[in-house]
Amino acid sequence: MRERNHEKGAKYQRYVKYWLDKRPFLGYDSDIFGDAYDVSCKATMIGGISYDISMHLKKDHNTLKILYIECKYRDEVSGTIDAEFRKFLIDSYNAFKCAENDDANAAQFCFISNISPSKLHEFMRSPQNYTKCELEKNNVQIDNDKLLRLNDRIHALILSKTILGVE
Repeated sequence: MRERNHEKGAKYQRYVKYWLDKRPFLGYDSDIFGDAYDVSCKATMIGGISYDISMHLKKDHNTLKILYIECKYRDEVSGTIDAEFRKFLIDSYNAFKCAENDDANAAQFCFISNISPSKLHEFMRSPQNYTKCELEKNNVQIDNDKLLRLNDRIHALILSKTILGVE
């Protein structure tokens, strides 16, 4: 069972990667930069944290930002994504906090899943407050300046198999 779910997750990630590649994202042109599962895996790291996928975000062929993506698949009927979303928020905060200043200034973070976290609406209303609450619940020491700067750099996207155009 667990093996089959891992296969579905890997397949979903490939579909997401294909769907995202060369698609405008956050107002930029984009292309895949790194994948955690091939030789480009170092390109998926920031601040000591590794993500599933990274993308160049460009204007006029110049890379201005790097998007770090965590991609998760769960069964639509019985699955939940809350723990993975919480981990993404904590990891993204820590990556942003620990990254070199130039890397942090260029970083954007996105959680992509086929189902939404149960409190996605709360995150969408106030990413900073929601993230701060999750950090506090997990006893993470908070630098309010870093948290404020992270606010407009952290995103969530729900991509169903229908949107991706697969089974």
